[in-house]
Amino acid sequence: MRIRQPMVFITLAVVLVTLLIVARGRYPASPPERSSPRDTSSLLPPRTGESPTPLQSYTSSIPPGELPNLYPGTQWTTPKSAEYPFVTLTGEGKFLDGFGLESTALVDSPNDFLEHYQRELARGGWTFLEVAGDEVYSYAKGESLFMYRYDEITEGEGLSRHVVGYKLFVQYN
Repeated sequence: MRIRQPMVFITLAVVLVTLLIVARGRYPASPPERSSPRDTSSLLPPRTGESPTPLQSYTSSIPPGELPNLYPGTQWTTPKSAEYPFVTLTGEGKFLDGFGLESTALVDSPNDFLEHYQRELARGGWTFLEVAGDEVYSYAKGESLFMYRYDEITEGEGLSRHVVGYKLFVQYN
């Protein structure tokens, strides 16, 4: 009997810690639902006073009008030319010359950002290639590649660690 009592205590402690972590939002109890590739524009709240910024105004091998507009829910850096990781049409990961932008302000949730690019790329005829970790999305159109992702920004440590926002990234070649 004595051996079982410590095991019961340890099991209860593990369950309580797990519940505390889930309750604080560090690890969601279930992954967020992702919308299907259908048009979700009617589900998004209207954005007043924000006009989309076209990406085609930046230097790229992609013809003008082929890139989706920048997500209007945040401010963006100027595109930087560098080697970026992309997933190719064959599913291979490669570092290729391209352009990258990142948000200058944090957003509360990446869901509108993800839906914006899912919708815009589908409308533009881009082919979905891959999603990695539910955070990195890769598309292709001909030889052109487009990737968007987000990073979770947190504060605190251990059980007091919590999400304060999300930083957004866009890359294209």
